[in-house]
Amino acid sequence: MLNRYKLVIAYNGENFKGFQFQSGEKTVSSELLVGIRKIFNDVFSFSAAGRTDSGVHAQGQVIHFDSLKNISEYKAKYSLNAVLNKNIRVLSFQRVDSLFHSRKAKSRVYYYLFTPCEDIPFYLKSYITYINFFPNEDFFLDFSNLVLGYHDFVNFRKKGSNEKSTFCTIFHFAISKKQIKSLYQACETYYYEIQIVAESFLYRMVRNLVGAFFEVISNRQSFISFRDFFLGKKFDFKYHSAQAKGLCLVKVNY
Repeated sequence: MLNRYKLVIAYNGENFKGFQFQSGEKTVSSELLVGIRKIFNDVFSFSAAGRTDSGVHAQGQVIHFDSLKNISEYKAKYSLNAVLNKNIRVLSFQRVDSLFHSRKAKSRVYYYLFTPCEDIPFYLKSYITYINFFPNEDFFLDFSNLVLGYHDFVNFRKKGSNEKSTFCTIFHFAISKKQIKSLYQACETYYYEIQIVAESFLYRMVRNLVGAFFEVISNRQSFISFRDFFLGKKFDFKYHSAQAKGLCLVKVNY
C-alpha cells in the first residue's frame, strides 16, 4: 500500500540554480531527491507547492511523495536531515491522506527583505538586499493598495514563461520597518519587510513587482507612471528585477 508523505522544508537558495530540476545543474530538487532516495529507494519524483528562482530562499516550501515504505515520522525527519545537503532542512514530516496534493494550495506567502543600511551583520547579507537609496515611504500604501486584488500580471512575468493564465489575486501586500538585532554587538540598523500573499504567482512575478516598487520609492519613476503601466494591457517590462537573495517562500496555506 502506498503511503503519501508531506514535507515542509527550508533551504538557503544561495548555492542552488533554483528549485526546479535542470540538467547538469545543482538545484534544490536534484539535491532533495538524492537525499530522499537514500531513505525511500522506491521514490523517483515528488511534487512541490511552487518553484523558486536561483538564489531565492524558503522557510516553508511544501512537497509530497508516495512510497511503499512505512516509516515513523520522527525517524524519517531525522534520517533525511542526516543525509541531505547542509543547505536544505526538513522542518516537518508527516503521513497525509492520498487526496492531499502539494500544488493545490489556497495561498502562498513570500517575504522580501531590503535595507538602505550598509553595515548590517555579515551573516544576514545573503538574505537582505541592499539598496543604495533611502526609500520614500510616502508611496508604500499607494503601491500596496494598487496591487491588491485580482489583476492581470502579464507585464510582470519573465519573458518566455508559458503559464496558461496570467491573472492572479493578491490577498495581502504590506511593508513594515524592523530593527536588526545583532548577535554580537549593539546594532542600530534596520530593514524593510514586504509581505505578499497570493493564491499563486507567475514566474519572476514577485521580483519584478519589487523591482518596480524600488523604482517608485527611489523617485526614479513616478507612481503615476507605474500605475499606468500596471493597469495597462501588455508592455515591455521597463523596470529592473529585484535581486533574488531578498526573497523567501515563508509559508504555503492549504
